[in-house]
Amino acid sequence: MKQDIKKLLGLQHLWVDSWKIYDDKVIVNVRNPRTSCMCIHCTCITKRIHQYKTRKIKHSIWQDKEVVLNLKYRRFYCKKCNRVFTEYIEGIDKKSTTKNYRNILLKQLSCNSLNYTSQVTKSSSSVLYNTLHENRLKTKNIDWKNEGNNIILGIDEHSFRGRNMVLTLTNISKGKLLDVLENDRKNTLDNWLKNIDSKRIGEVCIDMRRMFLYSVKEYIPNANIVVDKFHVIAYVNKAMDEIRSIIVPKRKVRKLLFKGKEKLNENERLKLKEIFKENKNFNSLYESYFIKERIRSFIY
Repeated sequence: MKQDIKKLLGLQHLWVDSWKIYDDKVIVNVRNPRTSCMCIHCTCITKRIHQYKTRKIKHSIWQDKEVVLNLKYRRFYCKKCNRVFTEYIEGIDKKSTTKNYRNILLKQLSCNSLNYTSQVTKSSSSVLYNTLHENRLKTKNIDWKNEGNNIILGIDEHSFRGRNMVLTLTNISKGKLLDVLENDRKNTLDNWLKNIDSKRIGEVCIDMRRMFLYSVKEYIPNANIVVDKFHVIAYVNKAMDEIRSIIVPKRKVRKLLFKGKEKLNENERLKLKEIFKENKNFNSLYESYFIKERIRSFIY
């Protein structure tokens, strides 16, 4: 059973002592199987243990549960140089997450916002930003031959609570994150687009920022440009909500108007009809809702 757990979680290089499954997480107790360690100062081998310590490290997500390693590690004492050092364990560094967990975050960030990824993975904004910038250093040189032809390039901006905006570039054809730019400025995007193989890109998916449109038209003139449907619906909802806030300030009404027509239950449909009836003198409320639903039916 322990061997199966190790293979499932990619922990073949560690010794699994035990594990426990909770409602929202899985705790796996692990340690280094080696009995000796090489001194980082003088390269001598020592077995003398100075101290035992433990760390909790996020490692994976299994069936919507967070897998956390409860790592028991050692500090060794070297008799030759009389110095204490911490043992090296493959795949684990000083960060609060493993490389495996950071790869999971990158997959989430390639198609979701920072705020949504933070909620789903329960990761802090600093962990997400560090993961993005760490990945950026690895993806500066992209082998476009391996990316294929007629690539669908996705350009999207991410932020955490509207701050520290960054741009992510994605090969939507393969669901692969290509690069993460340090900010959302036009000159930063332009510098990136200058150095790509634009002939391989057949389509570009952007949000509704004109800056993206101008940059793509300039550097990838032959590509088809489409706007992400999520941003279109978000823009329509925002326009409808501005009208709603003037006519009906109630927040409960806002939720009903935002909800898709096909998702409303019978009770919600009756409430919505009553709202339109009460505000029949303000046709703009119903008209904005009608336009929103027509756009949704066209997109979906």
